[in-house]
Amino acid sequence: NDKMYGDGTYTWANGNTYNGEWKDDKMHGKGKMEAANGDSYEGEHENDKMYGDGTYTWANGNTYNGEWKDDERHGRGKWKSANGDSYEGEYENGK
Repeated sequence: NDKMYGDGTYTWANGNTYNGEWKDDKMHGKGKMEAANGDSYEGEHENDKMYGDGTYTWANGNTYNGEWKDDERHGRGKWKSANGDSYEGEYENGK
């Protein structure tokens, strides 16, 4: 089987990296994605998408810590801007 499975680190040509769990060539389980632009996500993945609990940090200093579904904020979470503004509550499909 030539598919990525278990723990490992992958680096894309664009400079993005993922260090964490893999299943059938997809990010699946706990891990950390770091983008070349300075954004990062640490938490759970399912089938290559942010899914479950995790924290996303934008390069500008904004953060979201909470639940994800299909790469979107979904469920309970807290968003905080670099300037101190914040929202804590429910999200649905990224909103």
